Amino acid sequence: MKKRNCILSIIVTAHHEGLVAHKTMRSVERAVARLEKASLPYEVIISIDRGDETTIDYFKSYNNLPVTVYHWDYGDLSSSRNSAIAKAHGKFVAFIDADDLMSENWLHDSVQLLSQKTYNNYVAHSAYTIEFEGADAIVQKTGCTSKAQDTLLSVLSGRWNSVIVAPITLLKKFPYAPNSPGYGYEDWYLSCCLIDSGVKNILVPETAIFVRRKASGSEWARQKTSRSLLHAHAMFSPSRFRTIDIKKIQVPSSEQRRQTKNTIKELLVRSRIPLGLIRRPLAIIRRGRNALSRRPTTQTAPTLPKWLDKEWRALHAIEKKIFPPSPLPTVYHTITDDHYRVGLAYWEICKELHSDTYDYILFVPWLKRGGADLFAVNYANTVASLGKKVLVISTNEVAADYSEWRSQLDKNVDFLQFGTITQFFSADQKYRLLEQLIENTSVTTLHILNSELAYDFVRDHEVYIKATGKRIVATAYSQSTDTTGRVFGFSHSHIPQVYHLLDLITTDNEAVRSMWINEYAYNPQKIVVHHQPLTKNHYPAVNKLSNSRRILWASRLAPEKLPQLVAKIADLLPEDVHIDMYGDTSSEFPASKLPAHPRVNYLGGFNGVASLPVEKYDVFLYTSLFDGMPNTPIEIALRGLPIVAARVGGLPDFIGKNGRLVEDVTSPEAYAKAINATLTNIKSSFDSARCLRKKAVRDFSEKSFINEVKKMLSDN
Repeated sequence: MKKRNCILSIIVTAHHEGLVAHKTMRSVERAVARLEKASLPYEVIISIDRGDETTIDYFKSYNNLPVTVYHWDYGDLSSSRNSAIAKAHGKFVAFIDADDLMSENWLHDSVQLLSQKTYNNYVAHSAYTIEFEGADAIVQKTGCTSKAQDTLLSVLSGRWNSVIVAPITLLKKFPYAPNSPGYGYEDWYLSCCLIDSGVKNILVPETAIFVRRKASGSEWARQKTSRSLLHAHAMFSPSRFRTIDIKKIQVPSSEQRRQTKNTIKELLVRSRIPLGLIRRPLAIIRRGRNALSRRPTTQTAPTLPKWLDKEWRALHAIEKKIFPPSPLPTVYHTITDDHYRVGLAYWEICKELHSDTYDYILFVPWLKRGGADLFAVNYANTVASLGKKVLVISTNEVAADYSEWRSQLDKNVDFLQFGTITQFFSADQKYRLLEQLIENTSVTTLHILNSELAYDFVRDHEVYIKATGKRIVATAYSQSTDTTGRVFGFSHSHIPQVYHLLDLITTDNEAVRSMWINEYAYNPQKIVVHHQPLTKNHYPAVNKLSNSRRILWASRLAPEKLPQLVAKIADLLPEDVHIDMYGDTSSEFPASKLPAHPRVNYLGGFNGVASLPVEKYDVFLYTSLFDGMPNTPIEIALRGLPIVAARVGGLPDFIGKNGRLVEDVTSPEAYAKAINATLTNIKSSFDSARCLRKKAVRDFSEKSFINEVKKMLSDN
């Protein structure tokens, strides 16, 4: 065809398709015959990017149609497409991959429809996409929607694929974004650019494309398995996205029902009503309702439109793998409930943020009362005090009021309850939301503190992490063990999986650092000890002991803290020694599980050591199966009370000879012996406690912690 009169440039993108490309070209030949019949001038461009020998040889010998072959050495589909567009002469451009097929009328009807529309403001798509080989699906697309709705629906995945017909001026104005390592979905990014600029995506009636979804070896498969991300786009910036008027977005009725069901489910869970008690009554009600309304209990099997069945069978003569299956796979629309759900969730996320960019994101499971949570608060507040934009993300599925310590965050620190917002989402959907959030906020440092989702995200996005140079920091406090000696916890299960991606590992005690070096062969230069910042001004020293022969126990009522041992310890102490216990209960260990004892008093929860009457006691008792550097003994040390503690975590390094450490942490006899020795030598015990206070003041100062965080942020 004469290029100067060309209406349509047909660009076939090739790579490693080999002889499969022959089937695509036979499909192109059918479609071109329709163009010739209508006297529509065209050209065929073969765009080969780093093609293998078989693919190159095939197109070298191909002569059924006049074609122009270009060879590129990009290794990137976006760049090869842009170069092919630059060589095109048509008013419109049609793309087809060299392993896909098209209906006979696809090219002709697309050109005819676009020629009737406002020039440069429309892109044509087939009415149906048939996926075959690696995935079997019939996708019935949905056409033009509002810009706001299209934006919302684009969070999860691309609304449109790469097989399009579009004005060439539009494709030159919005070129494909090159896919650097870690990134992908060039067609998705183009779609976002077009939506953002107000371009309309229209469907060409009674047209179809047949897309080969190979399980491996294809660009689609590579992007999917490597967890490629969509490049940051302005339409996904938090400030832009939260301006979408949700009230004007029509939510499918099925999604409304799902939201109602999940709301009821959450209320039931929070009210502790077993779901099993109501499932059967609800099922009976549902069956009765269906019977009364005479609704069918089974879905009608999907059927194909006659034109699609005819075209499908005709293309089977070219590609035997696409004969219509029986039964048919489910017909579905490209706009699904999941698109709405994820889009709405991203809107909820953006609504909670006060900035478009962040320097530092700290991942935590929650922010409830606890030593790890206080450490997280201190990290976030300290980083913010150094002039960085900070976002704390809680990733566990908890009630909205569960993170009670969020109030302790600095006013300049944003907090996002990601796990709560996404509690009914799949892992892939959560990943997509995190991808959009991380990429579109330009964050440079990701810090993981006991968040399983964050560890999994970093592990599964290795290419992206390496390509973008994100700094990854992980913090862990102990290697947890159960009563049988079995090891568990993030230090054992998750850090080894991402160690090669970590710039720094922090802990709060030397014991864990030594364990990582000796047992896991980690680089000592990669591990640092950060001490919890505590100020002596909040913890005035006791001037003298009470001589009341009373013991203070203060910790969470949790199995690993061994609260059940206290009564057994009391049995082994003199009759004039009493033990007072303070601690918040847990679902694993309610107060009712505490053994009754005449000289052991449970006095409820406490709000930090500062809230305890420490001056009324002579000894602090700390029992634990495992630990990092527990906060409570440090706070007790700042008060100057003698300590008897389990030899776990960082306590041996901290306490040393300035207290008594129990080797056999599950032995009541060992604790009782240490308490008796402390009470018998009360003066020397008090002197040791004052020495320990000086050490705590030195090692756990706010100034020291700020310097440690500064170094963490600056180290490469």
